[in-house]
Formats: sequence, structure tokens, C-alpha cells
Amino acid sequence: MRVFDRYTGCEVDLPQVIAPGRFRLLRDADATVALGLGAEQLLVGDTWNDFPLGDGGATLLPAACRATNQGSFDLLCLALSILVQAPECERFSPLMPASIGELAELEELENVLVKRIAHLREIDARPRLSMRYESEVAPLSRVRKLAPGAITHLAAHSEDWHKRTMSGIAPKRILGLFSEDDLGIYENRVYARLLDKLDAHLTLRWDQITSLLAQFEQALAMSGAEDLDYRLRNDLCALWGRTFSGDETQNLLNASKETLRILAGLRKQVRVLRGGVLYTRLPRSVCVPEQLRDTNILQHDQHYRHLRTLWRLHQQRGVGKTPPIRQIVARNLALLRDYVTYVGRLGREAIGHIKLLESRGGKTLFAGQEVVFVRRDDEWHLGCGESRLVLVPGLRYESMGVVVAIDGAARVLVCLQPPDGADCGVDLECHADSRSVYISPSDFYGLEKLRLVIEAFLWRTAVSAYGRSLGKLPGALSDRLQDRGWLGAVAGGGLGMLVPVEGRDEEEFLQCLQTGGLNPQTQVRLRQAADNLKTLSSCRECGRRTRFEPSEGGFRARCPGCSTTAQLSMESGKRVALMSIDSETMPSFRTLGARYLRLGIPAASAPG
Repeated sequence: MRVFDRYTGCEVDLPQVIAPGRFRLLRDADATVALGLGAEQLLVGDTWNDFPLGDGGATLLPAACRATNQGSFDLLCLALSILVQAPECERFSPLMPASIGELAELEELENVLVKRIAHLREIDARPRLSMRYESEVAPLSRVRKLAPGAITHLAAHSEDWHKRTMSGIAPKRILGLFSEDDLGIYENRVYARLLDKLDAHLTLRWDQITSLLAQFEQALAMSGAEDLDYRLRNDLCALWGRTFSGDETQNLLNASKETLRILAGLRKQVRVLRGGVLYTRLPRSVCVPEQLRDTNILQHDQHYRHLRTLWRLHQQRGVGKTPPIRQIVARNLALLRDYVTYVGRLGREAIGHIKLLESRGGKTLFAGQEVVFVRRDDEWHLGCGESRLVLVPGLRYESMGVVVAIDGAARVLVCLQPPDGADCGVDLECHADSRSVYISPSDFYGLEKLRLVIEAFLWRTAVSAYGRSLGKLPGALSDRLQDRGWLGAVAGGGLGMLVPVEGRDEEEFLQCLQTGGLNPQTQVRLRQAADNLKTLSSCRECGRRTRFEPSEGGFRARCPGCSTTAQLSMESGKRVALMSIDSETMPSFRTLGARYLRLGIPAASAPG
């Protein structure tokens, strides 16, 4: 079956192991009928289990990675749904929304369970039971009550006679009626299945609150993180502050800890009850319909009547039987659509942080090249001149090498979940050449990671043009531009722009282009080279002009205002661009965020 591979940007044969959301169906297929998927839809399956696809032995991996528990996954889904439904505004925060804080409080089911757990303990200690009678042939000394038909049975089985006398038969064994306590009444089955539901619910809530508590602890720790540059720390705290204040965070942290304490106690008591005599004597295979029968015991017994209340409260949470596979697939498709929207909003936020973008003639420009950020199907395309970057949102992390599609666009996989077994924290490695990056509302560095990917793409385009030959120019114009110091010899031969045109000289430079006998294409090329040098000589942190100096194989620039630095140099025979800021911390992505940018730059070449 042929499908479109979103990660590589081309059509391929469907492999045996299929990552969720990686492939788009090109046509309807029999293998995907059970999933309810058709042409042009993304191929996703179950949330937690592998799904066999068709008869060819192909396996569709689950949407949730192995390291994710259900509580944290559900929390992530809820956060994304809330974030993408919020109206677009300037104060967009990609982190957990404020309404998530409500989960830190006990739910009604848990409050009621705290008050009524004692009744469950009483049921375990003194359960209701019924008397079950069974007929059995036993020695006469054991029989206390004859079963119906005992005489008839004795008359037909002479082997059970002891002796025969003139007055009758003396039996050796006889059919007796024996009683036995029966715990398997309907009400006790309700009790056992309720314990199963409560244990699953408390485990889910424990995972949710644990994930939520980690967010609040990380937010409070961030404000005092001395190992981070103060500018990055301020940016991260500002993102969190758009949703929660410091006092709110502390209050929610305390509430989460108290809720976890209560949940831990409830879960322990429920598991003790599941190890009790009553629960263990009832088969696990015995099921109870969701709609309870109103028996006298469930209605009037002082302990059993609380089972109905707890059962009803659990039902109100919308937790019932496992939904059909088509419903699960539809929910996972909605999750992926939400994530695509989330990545787009985050991308626009990251682009808004780039100081050196300028508006000219209704267009957004960077280094003289038009910048466009648009959505196409389930991808986000960032264009800068003729270069393009494609952001491909996906559900699960997958390591990708350098991927360039057949149309020449570089593709980067943006993942909702971290690699299996990896820490979800801020230490997850990210660098300018990353082709797979983990970004989610639970990751404080999400905006910094996407900003790094976008800025690396834009700056690589700008820096790659430095030292490039401009081709043939009229002799008189070439001499004039060289006399003014704007042109110089470049590696590989020819002339190129190596120093920026100062602001006071821009009119003179434009006049030279207009009167130098250049064709329109060459004028545009020189104008773009000047715009590119203007960007390279500007501070990416504050936008001021830097002290720009050409050097062997590259340049050095330093902002006198904020001490931001940029340089292009040769390392081991390769050109490397390094942009950073002076800081007391060790320069790295973790300590400086997107302000630390290290790029491998291809060799300069003449224009085509």
C-alpha cells in the first residue's frame, strides 16, 4: 500500500512497523476500514496497544509512548485542547493553562470516598451472604438432613446399604443435604467490581496530580535557578506568569501535595480491601452491568447502600467500558490536529521574538529575504527567500537524520512526547541542527526549542551568503564600490560584500546601484547582499548595530550595549557560526536558551 511519509516528504510503501501519525493515506484501503480512516487522513490507531493492520503483518504503534502513564497523557490531551480553543491574543502562553489547576483539588467521588471508606471496610469484615444447599452422598454419621429423593436414591443403590433386616434397610451411605455460605451474591459482586473501578480511578488521579505537582515545583524552582542566565530565567518565568502568579503557584503546589496525601491513603485502603477475604473469594471474571439493580440490600442496608452512591459518582466521570476502536482513533486524530494548531501558535510566538525582522511594503523581511509562515495540511512551512523549512508535528518521538525532501525543503519533526525512557525535563538535548525536537505544554523550554530551530534556519541562510561572490560587475562600478570599502576579494575568486553599509552611506550606495549600469537582477542581488550584511552586523538580542569586523574566513561582531556576540570562523576546515551572549553561566542551550546558537555553515559559492 502506497502512503505519503510526512517525515521525509515523499510517497513510500507502508512499512511493517508504523509510527502513529507519520503516514497519510493516499486512497481508501481495506486494512484501515476497522479504524474508520479513509483517503487523505493520517494513519493513527489505539492509544496504548499495538494494532495489527490488515493481513500483511504490519503493526501500528500506539499513540502514547511506553514511558507515558495514562494520567500524564490525559493531562497533556486536556491541556492541548484548552490551549488551542483559547482566543488568539498577545499573552499566549504555551505552558499548562490556568484551568488545569482545578485538578489539584479533590473530586466529588474522592470526597465522598473519604467519608464512606469505613462502610467498605465493614462490608469486608461482615459481608452479607446467602445459604447454598447441595445434595451429596455421604456416610450416615455426616448427614444431618436428608435430601429430597434420598429414599429413592438408597433403594436404587444397594452398594450404599450396610445391611438388610426384617424391618428394613440399614444404610451405610445416604443422600444428604449440606449447606454452605455463599458470598457470591449480587451485592458482593457489585462491591468487588467497585473496588476495581476505585483502584483504577485513584491510580489515574495519582498520575495526573504527580505530573501537575512536577509542573508547579519546576515553576517555583525556575525563579531561583542561579545556574541559568538571568535573561532566560526571566523569559521562562514570564511565560509561566501569563497563566499563574507566584502566590497561585505556591497555593496550587500545596493543594497538590495535600491531594496526593489523601489519594495515597485512599489507594492504600482500597488495595488492602482488594486483598481481603471477600474480594479474593469472588472470581475476577464475574462482571456487573453498569446499570445497577435496585435490590433491598443495596437500598436499605446501612453499609451496602453506599455502594450505589460511589458507583453512580464513578459513572458520572464518563468512565465506563473501553470505547470502540473507531472512537479511540477519532480521539487520537483530534489530539494530533490540536497539536498541529499548537505548534503553529508556538511558531508565530517564536517568530515574534526575533528582533531583526522588519516590515517593508507589506512584507516581513529577514536579511532582505521575505519570511512567510503558513500552514499546509498538517504541516507548517517557513519560507525565507528560496529556502524552506517544514515543521512536521507528530505524536511520538523518532530520531531523524538530516531530511531534505524532493522539493528541497528541510524537514524537522516536532514531537508531543519525549523519547521512550527519556526524562521530560529541560535537560533533554536540543541544538541548532536537531531534526527531532520534543515540545509540549509540560516542557518549559518548548518555546526556546522552537525558536532555536526557526532562528537556526534563518541565520544559516544569512550567514551562508557571507563571503559569496557577487559575479561579474561593471568595471567602473566595481572600482567605486571597492574604493568605498564595500566590496572585497572573497575565497574562491571574485568580489563580494564583506562589510556593512553604514546608515549614513545607504543613500550613496543605492545611488551607485541606480547609476552603475546594472540590470535589475544584479541590482536586486547587490541590494540583498547589503541587507544581509546589515542583519549580520545587527545585534540579535537588542537590534543595535554591532562592532563588525571581517576576519580570516569569516567575521566577528559584538554589541556594545548588551555584549551579544556573533562570529563566523573556520574549525577543522569547516565554517562554523557561533552566536551567544556574555554570561556568568556556562554557555549552552540549557543555560542560555535560543540565545546560544551554533551552526555548521556550508562553503560559500558563487551565485547561480
